[in-house]
Amino acid sequence: MKRLLKNIQYAIDVFFYYLSLYYTKPILGESEPISSVIFIMAILFFIPIGSLSLALSTLLKYDVGFWWVHLLGAIPVVIFTFKYFRKNDRYQKIIDSKPMFFNNHKLSIMLTILFVLFMWIFFIIAVPYWVVEWRK
Repeated sequence: MKRLLKNIQYAIDVFFYYLSLYYTKPILGESEPISSVIFIMAILFFIPIGSLSLALSTLLKYDVGFWWVHLLGAIPVVIFTFKYFRKNDRYQKIIDSKPMFFNNHKLSIMLTILFVLFMWIFFIIAVPYWVVEWRK
Protein backbone atom coordinates (compact mmCIF):
# COMPACT_ATOMS: atom_id res chain seq x y z
CA MET A 1 0.00 0.00 0.00
CA LYS A 2 2.84 2.38 0.82
CA ARG A 3 4.46 1.68 -2.52
CA LEU A 4 1.21 2.45 -4.35
CA LEU A 5 0.82 5.74 -2.48
CA LYS A 6 4.44 6.62 -3.18
CA ASN A 7 3.93 5.93 -6.90
CA ILE A 8 0.77 8.06 -6.94
CA GLN A 9 2.64 10.87 -5.19
CA TYR A 10 5.44 10.61 -7.77
CA ALA A 11 2.91 10.77 -10.62
CA ILE A 12 1.34 13.87 -9.05
CA ASP A 13 4.80 15.42 -8.80
CA VAL A 14 5.50 14.69 -12.49
CA PHE A 15 2.16 16.16 -13.55
CA PHE A 16 2.77 19.21 -11.39
CA TYR A 17 6.26 19.70 -12.83
CA TYR A 18 5.13 19.51 -16.44
CA LEU A 19 2.10 21.72 -15.83
CA SER A 20 4.40 24.26 -14.18
CA LEU A 21 6.65 24.16 -17.25
CA TYR A 22 3.63 24.85 -19.42
CA TYR A 23 2.20 27.65 -17.31
CA THR A 24 5.45 29.45 -16.55
CA LYS A 25 6.58 29.36 -20.21
CA PRO A 26 10.36 29.33 -19.57
CA ILE A 27 11.04 29.48 -23.32
CA LEU A 28 9.31 32.83 -23.71
CA GLY A 29 10.76 34.27 -20.52
CA GLU A 30 7.32 34.91 -19.08
CA SER A 31 6.28 33.64 -15.71
CA GLU A 32 3.07 33.44 -13.77
CA PRO A 33 2.69 32.74 -10.09
CA ILE A 34 2.97 29.08 -9.14
CA SER A 35 -0.44 29.47 -7.49
CA SER A 36 -2.13 29.18 -10.87
CA VAL A 37 -0.47 25.79 -11.42
CA ILE A 38 -1.58 24.64 -7.97
CA PHE A 39 -5.12 25.83 -8.69
CA ILE A 40 -5.19 23.89 -11.99
CA MET A 41 -4.04 20.77 -10.13
CA ALA A 42 -6.83 21.31 -7.59
CA ILE A 43 -9.40 21.56 -10.36
CA LEU A 44 -8.07 18.40 -11.99
CA PHE A 45 -8.33 16.58 -8.65
CA PHE A 46 -11.85 17.85 -8.04
CA ILE A 47 -13.34 16.75 -11.37
CA PRO A 48 -13.70 13.07 -10.42
CA ILE A 49 -14.79 13.95 -6.88
CA GLY A 50 -17.50 16.34 -8.08
CA SER A 51 -18.66 13.87 -10.70
CA LEU A 52 -18.85 11.13 -8.10
CA SER A 53 -20.89 13.41 -5.86
CA LEU A 54 -23.35 14.08 -8.67
CA ALA A 55 -23.49 10.37 -9.52
CA LEU A 56 -24.24 9.37 -5.94
CA SER A 57 -26.98 11.97 -5.59
CA THR A 58 -28.50 10.68 -8.84
CA LEU A 59 -28.32 7.04 -7.85
CA LEU A 60 -29.67 7.67 -4.37
CA LYS A 61 -32.37 10.03 -5.70
CA TYR A 62 -31.18 12.60 -3.21
CA ASP A 63 -32.43 15.99 -4.29
CA VAL A 64 -30.28 18.76 -2.83
CA GLY A 65 -32.17 21.40 -4.75
CA PHE A 66 -29.15 23.20 -6.17
CA TRP A 67 -26.28 21.90 -8.28
CA TRP A 68 -23.83 24.30 -6.64
CA VAL A 69 -24.00 22.31 -3.40
CA HIS A 70 -21.80 19.72 -5.12
CA LEU A 71 -19.30 22.41 -6.00
CA LEU A 72 -18.85 23.19 -2.31
CA GLY A 73 -16.80 20.01 -2.24
CA ALA A 74 -14.19 21.87 -4.28
CA ILE A 75 -13.29 24.13 -1.37
CA PRO A 76 -11.62 21.41 0.75
CA VAL A 77 -9.89 19.98 -2.34
CA VAL A 78 -8.44 23.37 -3.28
CA ILE A 79 -7.33 24.06 0.30
CA PHE A 80 -5.74 20.59 0.61
CA THR A 81 -3.93 20.99 -2.71
CA PHE A 82 -2.55 24.41 -1.78
CA LYS A 83 -1.39 23.10 1.59
CA TYR A 84 0.15 20.00 -0.03
CA PHE A 85 2.28 21.97 -2.48
CA ARG A 86 3.02 24.97 -0.25
CA LYS A 87 4.06 22.91 2.79
CA ASN A 88 7.83 23.24 3.24
CA ASP A 89 8.02 24.71 -0.28
CA ARG A 90 7.24 21.32 -1.79
CA TYR A 91 6.51 22.93 -5.15
CA GLN A 92 10.07 24.27 -5.32
CA LYS A 93 11.53 20.86 -4.45
CA ILE A 94 9.47 19.29 -7.24
CA ILE A 95 10.64 21.86 -9.77
CA ASP A 96 14.27 21.46 -8.70
CA SER A 97 14.16 17.64 -8.88
CA LYS A 98 12.62 17.60 -12.41
CA PRO A 99 10.73 14.30 -12.05
CA MET A 100 10.00 12.21 -15.16
CA PHE A 101 8.29 8.93 -15.96
CA PHE A 102 10.95 6.29 -16.75
CA ASN A 103 13.52 9.10 -17.24
CA ASN A 104 11.83 9.96 -20.53
CA HIS A 105 10.95 13.58 -21.18
CA LYS A 106 8.65 12.96 -24.17
CA LEU A 107 6.74 10.18 -22.40
CA SER A 108 6.22 12.44 -19.40
CA ILE A 109 4.87 15.22 -21.61
CA MET A 110 2.50 12.84 -23.40
CA LEU A 111 1.20 11.31 -20.16
CA THR A 112 0.63 14.76 -18.67
CA ILE A 113 -1.31 15.86 -21.75
CA LEU A 114 -3.34 12.64 -21.69
CA PHE A 115 -4.05 13.10 -17.98
CA VAL A 116 -5.35 16.63 -18.49
CA LEU A 117 -7.36 15.67 -21.57
CA PHE A 118 -8.87 12.66 -19.81
CA MET A 119 -9.95 14.79 -16.86
CA TRP A 120 -11.49 17.49 -19.06
CA ILE A 121 -13.25 14.96 -21.28
CA PHE A 122 -14.50 13.22 -18.16
CA PHE A 123 -15.80 16.58 -16.94
CA ILE A 124 -17.42 17.47 -20.26
CA ILE A 125 -19.11 14.08 -20.69
CA ALA A 126 -19.84 12.83 -17.19
CA VAL A 127 -20.95 15.95 -15.37
CA PRO A 128 -23.69 17.02 -17.84
CA TYR A 129 -24.92 13.42 -17.98
CA TRP A 130 -25.25 13.23 -14.20
CA VAL A 131 -26.88 16.65 -14.04
CA VAL A 132 -29.47 15.63 -16.65
CA GLU A 133 -30.13 12.36 -14.83
CA TRP A 134 -30.30 14.16 -11.53
CA ARG A 135 -32.95 16.60 -12.73
CA LYS A 136 -35.31 13.87 -14.04
